[in-house]
Amino acid sequence: MIVVFFFSGIYFLYGDKLGIVGNNLRLVVDFSTADLFEENKREIDIINYDIDIELFPNNEEIIATTKVKGVIKSKNKKQIELDFYDNFNIQSVQLNGNAADYYFKEDQLVIENKEIKSDTFEVSVSYDGTPRNLGFGSFAFTEWNDNIMVSTLNEPVFASTWFPCNDTPLDKALLNISVTADSEMVSVSNGKLISVEKEGEKTKYNWVTVYPIATYLIAIYSAPYQSFNQQYISSLSDTMNIDYYVLPDKLEDAEFAFDDHPSYLKVLSDLYGEYPFIKEKYGAAQITWSQGAMESQTITGIGTNFISKAKFFSSMMLHEVAHSWWGNSVTPKSWKDIWLNEGFATYSEALYWEKTKGKSALISTMESFRVENDLETLYAPKMNIFSKTIYNKGAWVLHMLRREFGDTLFLKTLRNYYQEFKYGNADTYDFKKVCEETSGKDLKKFFDQWVFAGKGKIEIDYKWDIKNSENNKKELSISLAQTQDGYKYYNFPIDILIKENNGNEFISTHYITSKDTVISFNIPDDFSSFEFDPENWLLASFKSLEK
Repeated sequence: MIVVFFFSGIYFLYGDKLGIVGNNLRLVVDFSTADLFEENKREIDIINYDIDIELFPNNEEIIATTKVKGVIKSKNKKQIELDFYDNFNIQSVQLNGNAADYYFKEDQLVIENKEIKSDTFEVSVSYDGTPRNLGFGSFAFTEWNDNIMVSTLNEPVFASTWFPCNDTPLDKALLNISVTADSEMVSVSNGKLISVEKEGEKTKYNWVTVYPIATYLIAIYSAPYQSFNQQYISSLSDTMNIDYYVLPDKLEDAEFAFDDHPSYLKVLSDLYGEYPFIKEKYGAAQITWSQGAMESQTITGIGTNFISKAKFFSSMMLHEVAHSWWGNSVTPKSWKDIWLNEGFATYSEALYWEKTKGKSALISTMESFRVENDLETLYAPKMNIFSKTIYNKGAWVLHMLRREFGDTLFLKTLRNYYQEFKYGNADTYDFKKVCEETSGKDLKKFFDQWVFAGKGKIEIDYKWDIKNSENNKKELSISLAQTQDGYKYYNFPIDILIKENNGNEFISTHYITSKDTVISFNIPDDFSSFEFDPENWLLASFKSLEK
């Protein structure tokens, strides 16, 4: 997901909270992390969701039946709990084909399991009403230029506003979803379109996934769309459609704005491994969400404001494609690990621009990701799981790992991590383990200072002096003092660029292991100046104490 903030025609990521400001209106979404970090503790494993939903946009209502197939993981379990809000009219609840007793408790549908002894179950719930629209817009009925639009955005835990589910990223399942609406509406969802059925003045679109999906990535987008497509050819010469769905007045803009998607898929596949959902599709659909884009699996929802011939939002679209690997295929075990989604997708932007525009593009992109006033840990943030810390500092952690490993070993690490956990779940400890196994390095200190415990960045005050050494050569002595509050002291490599008056340059590299450090080394007689971290490898700031 990317969320942007508008002011006077400028967009940028909005850090401490997420929102949009304009016309004296400030909309802020603040997620408490207290209930987001729990992994699946319900002792069930969902195998398949089968959702049949009919849309009534004029009344802002739905009629739906959701069937949930799963496995009970503990013996003699007396209840099956599913996340589901209690504002619907419940027509029926069945367990393994029989009417079941049920009740609601704290946004959970609790189904009594008194007689069934099997370790497998199928719950069927039929219901109707108006879904709650929570979070960033979990189920929205909207309009654009008199066109009715329906969209969902479940992240992080709001799929349960419109269908019963185990609403945790850890419990991935297969999906069948059928969406019925007036025939002027084109209804788009995850996976592959297997059939379109005319039912009087209505049309049903039937979609199916062949790869598992987390509940927060399940989506419906329905509107009087026009569609067009491109093709992506995989490394094995398989051809896959890239499908786009936009309103007619945005068609020309979209053809320009979306044009680079085959390049995004090709470059990222070369970096990480083949696009994970090659047997289904990749796609993008216009939605009215004014705050950004959402990487719903195989069908990204992109806000109308970001579909433009000017291609101002190419990095946003690239970011969402990168989530196909980081988030959609390798999914976090809980929201403690959201940086594995957003930090990885953000760094993918830098890697793409480096591959297509060169090293200077990598340096400038990383500079744009610098974080100021960062008060959160990257892992298990206490305040907001969608802050700049998660996106930008997450990207910097990968960038600094790359500096530690070297390019070849770093990319091998990412590929190993992807291959081990694709279509499954991973947490930060899993990623650390792959890093250590691939690199042969002990990374306890690195992960502690940058991920688990440290906050903010390295902050250094420095002084320097030139004197003659014992062998009558010039010696540069630099005193470094770490002054940051977020971590006592960091261990890190630092490159110092030495410049000569004749234009020659060279780099002297040192490894810092203490709070206060003095670096001394010989310099040429023609010494002119020095520069810290010339290639932008460190999340650090340097302040001279010289007058």
